[in-house]
Amino acid sequence: MILDDICAASEIRASAIDPEISDIAERDTYTPKNLLRTVRECKGNKNAVIAEIKYKTPSDKTIDSQRSPGEIAGLYEASGACAVSVLTEPYFFSGSSEILTEAKTATKLPILRKDFIVSEKQIYETYAQKADSVLLISGVLKERLEDFISLCRTFQIEPLVEVRTRDEAENAINSGAELIGVNNRNLKDMKVDTGKTEQISGILSDAGLTVISESGIRSVDDVLKLKKYCDGFLIGTALMKSDDPKKALEGFVFA
Repeated sequence: MILDDICAASEIRASAIDPEISDIAERDTYTPKNLLRTVRECKGNKNAVIAEIKYKTPSDKTIDSQRSPGEIAGLYEASGACAVSVLTEPYFFSGSSEILTEAKTATKLPILRKDFIVSEKQIYETYAQKADSVLLISGVLKERLEDFISLCRTFQIEPLVEVRTRDEAENAINSGAELIGVNNRNLKDMKVDTGKTEQISGILSDAGLTVISESGIRSVDDVLKLKKYCDGFLIGTALMKSDDPKKALEGFVFA
């Protein structure tokens, strides 16, 4: 299964991180921007859209943007995004810490590091990279999720916790998550079902959590259909493949 392969590669990457990374992070004085607060403060006729930078994905081989990360991040900010998500997974998504750094220097928006986190060393690394938030996957971390959330908050990094099933949602709730991403894509077979947001959002909203709908959002109609079930959206492929990403993003933001 693709998720198992990605996580196995992430374990190898994590093992290569400098053992002193925790000391490096703890000596830093960077204060992250709060992604949760940013999403919650997005009100009125504007949808909270976390716009994503990614140059490759296992589910779509046709992404071929020639724009630099800095150019894309600046464009996203100018088009009304509330935050920027950056893929840093290198083998399956062609991501890197350099892409994150370039995006960070080009925008004042919060930066979400999107990766497959399997080790606490990657949390220290995330802070050292000066990301403002990080993706944690409930189905990957399972009983370790609470500890990872706690470590993130030690550095004032409020994580986006990703779920896909009711069991994963319950785990996120019980682990103290506040910002939840419902992944409409099944990472085991890469199929998309935007109905997942509708199916799971109720239990999350009832628990007082802020809900982001992730993956498979291709059109304004998708946003209009889903917005009553969530507080915001994470959109990547539709923007990266668009001939006019500014116009496309503005359509999502003001739908």
